[in-house]
Amino acid sequence: MEPTRDVYEEQAEQFWPRPPAEGQTGSDSAYETEGEAGGLQALATLACDEGLLTQEQVREAVAEGLRSGERLGEALLRLGWLDERQLAGLIARQRGMQYLDAVDLPDGPPLRTVLQPAQARALGAVAVSYENGQPLIALADPSDEQLAQLASLFGGTIVCAIVTRSTLEWLLERVDENTEESPESAAPEPSEPAASNGAAGSAAAAPAQSEEEGWHDLKAQLEETDQLLGTLRRRFDGLRELDAAAKRQLTEAREEGERLRAGLAERTQEAERVQAELGERTHEVERLQAEAADRTQEIERVQTELGERTQEVER
Repeated sequence: MEPTRDVYEEQAEQFWPRPPAEGQTGSDSAYETEGEAGGLQALATLACDEGLLTQEQVREAVAEGLRSGERLGEALLRLGWLDERQLAGLIARQRGMQYLDAVDLPDGPPLRTVLQPAQARALGAVAVSYENGQPLIALADPSDEQLAQLASLFGGTIVCAIVTRSTLEWLLERVDENTEESPESAAPEPSEPAASNGAAGSAAAAPAQSEEEGWHDLKAQLEETDQLLGTLRRRFDGLRELDAAAKRQLTEAREEGERLRAGLAERTQEAERVQAELGERTHEVERLQAEAADRTQEIERVQTELGERTQEVER
């Protein structure tokens, strides 16, 4: 049954019958639509909604992805219509995960005891720090299969963050570098025991090697603990700064409130004074109106008397 196409993929209708490339997975493949990846919103829809792409660009990218077998994000990067940060931000919003820029990554090397280098390469994931007691896993463009494997590996809930592809590759290189520079790989090979006591030498070397490996594992765990403590200290310092800033803002708000209350009291007194003055002016106007009425009556009386005198003169 042909999948339901969204408004952007309908524009690539002439390419639609082409099936996905073999082994292609993920929520943003060029041929995949909204709802087919666990209810995730289509990457193309997000890009258009945020004004990063036009419908014409999406149509061309979908057609290009169907032609080349690339995922939509890969096609958009190759065409130069999105940069790595924009794509990573879209994937983070699509997956409901946080986005970590390279400058936001915790200090210190990746957590090799959480994800071994071979596992990190195979899964395309690197453990960069701890968050709320759980490893924070950095991914570039996770597929549902990747997330399921990680959840199975860690026994359920995982905390993931999206990084750019370049940042993930850099993290993987750091994992490899730490592997090459680790004490295990740098330790010299034990010399061949003498033929006379070969069995005894081998028996003695095994516990020593096991003890050395345990020491190195303990050292790695201590380094991770130090890194976690450093992260917690930085967060605590940040919280203290936020608390101090909040207190300053509260003090400023209180001072501003007092100033506004004082200004309001002054305005209220001024309004009362103006109202009192207005009352006095009103009384004065009423007095003048009454006086004007009296004068009008006096004028009318004089006019009446003048009329009578005029009639008498004429008579």
